[in-house]
Amino acid sequence: MKGWFDNPHGRSAAADDRPGRTVLVPRAGRTSVPVYGRAYPERAAYAPYPAVAAVFDPAGLAPTPYTAAIPAGQGYLAAGDRPVHGDYYYARNIDGDAPDDRTLVVGRDLYYPIRYDHRLAFLRSTDVVAVTAATAAGGSAPVAPKRLPDPGTGRTGTAGTVTGDPRAPGGHRRHRR
Repeated sequence: MKGWFDNPHGRSAAADDRPGRTVLVPRAGRTSVPVYGRAYPERAAYAPYPAVAAVFDPAGLAPTPYTAAIPAGQGYLAAGDRPVHGDYYYARNIDGDAPDDRTLVVGRDLYYPIRYDHRLAFLRSTDVVAVTAATAAGGSAPVAPKRLPDPGTGRTGTAGTVTGDPRAPGGHRRHRR
């Protein structure tokens, strides 16, 4: 099953063409860069907190990349201007009486947040180079959206559209099929 969102006149979605955005590209010599789902600290950061360190391996707190990676030659917009430290908040009991309870572990490794596959993800700062975009990401101006035909009917732009402006006086929303 496939679907699409109605986007009249391209108002709801467009390429981010603001100059000055931070684009992350793999460092020279790298064939790909791992994408991380969480920015956890490195193992050494847990050493001062024995109770937290004891759950490091069983809880899977090591920085583990997704199976996906960013290949050389691709760039991703950073979701923030600067990288962030990997961190983990340990809260064992609700009343805070466990050893090292309510502890924020902050590591030395730095990660850039990105949006990857509709999720918040992270790239290690040592794996990428941050460059400033002079034009739109990808180096071109955004193109106008194109409606694709529904594979089942071959029609464009009629299934599932919403008409009317609910904010207008007497406005209404009507779902048309």
